Amino acid sequence: MLCNLCNLQTLDISCCVKIRKLPQGMGKLIKLRHLLIDDCYGLSEPFPKGIGRLRSLRTLEKFIIGGINNVGECKLGEFKNLVHLKGSLEIGGLENVTDVQEADNAQLKNKIHLRKLRLRFGGRFGRVDNRRGENDELVLNALEPHPELESLWIYGYGGTGYPNWLISLTILKELELDSCDNLEQLPPLGKLRFLESLSIRASFSVKKVGVEFLGIESNRKKDEEMGSTSTSSLILFPNLKFLQFEDMKEWEEWDGIGGTMREEEAQESGVTITIMPRLQNLKIFNCPKLKSLPDFLPTTPLKTLEIWLSPILGECCQTLTEIGDQWPKISHVPNISSCK
Repeated sequence: MLCNLCNLQTLDISCCVKIRKLPQGMGKLIKLRHLLIDDCYGLSEPFPKGIGRLRSLRTLEKFIIGGINNVGECKLGEFKNLVHLKGSLEIGGLENVTDVQEADNAQLKNKIHLRKLRLRFGGRFGRVDNRRGENDELVLNALEPHPELESLWIYGYGGTGYPNWLISLTILKELELDSCDNLEQLPPLGKLRFLESLSIRASFSVKKVGVEFLGIESNRKKDEEMGSTSTSSLILFPNLKFLQFEDMKEWEEWDGIGGTMREEEAQESGVTITIMPRLQNLKIFNCPKLKSLPDFLPTTPLKTLEIWLSPILGECCQTLTEIGDQWPKISHVPNISSCK
């Protein structure tokens, strides 16, 4: 009955927590503009084939892709026709995409009104095999969003490298990388000028966070290529206010600029480096192997520091006795809490 309402423009099933899947005839609602499914926590089945016919859709908070052999389920390529989408969107089931052309066909880059994007590759199952990881890399690279995206969340991605387009999101304000288990090195996120909030969770292959994260090496190479010799300033993570690392089980080192460009080297090259000049909140949860904090931390206006379930770092800080070798880096922070 519902799918025969061909003039229906808004369908609101928000908070209907027991709904598991949408009806098979959804493609008949050709005038539908708003499909409101916020807080439908039970909605986990792939969407029915034909969603791509709903060319008038403005609001679609979730889009779940089916497997290649399930003929009644929608594929990523159907997303091509939904050019009027705006606001927030989550695409789930990306682990089911085996044909990269499907990801190309989705033409995410043409969805110019989307501001918040969530990309889900399966669940948290630990490290994925190499074949699945390689496919995830191809799919994620093909899912390049419009450069005016403001918020991005990537979950369960199995690739070892970050997508080429990530650092081209020039006005991105919020980024969360969650359960990207095979990611070996963090992207040069320091280049994202408007980034305000950054969360890295469960990247189990990351052992070191260094200058590649700040983007210093890439900037130096660029200066060398351009033959720049004049004095310049380099501000990395200029607007970052909130930074969180959680469940980084193998993470051991967090380096600042000392490993690649020491203060005297910076003076010789005429480069003044400022890192995270607006950072206010730093959270480190369940990082059991992390040994130290970066050398630039004392220059940040950090107001709140939380260290939980990170025994080595907690021992080094020893905030109660103020004798840990990391204490000078955090002595300026007014609010510090830790639990081993």
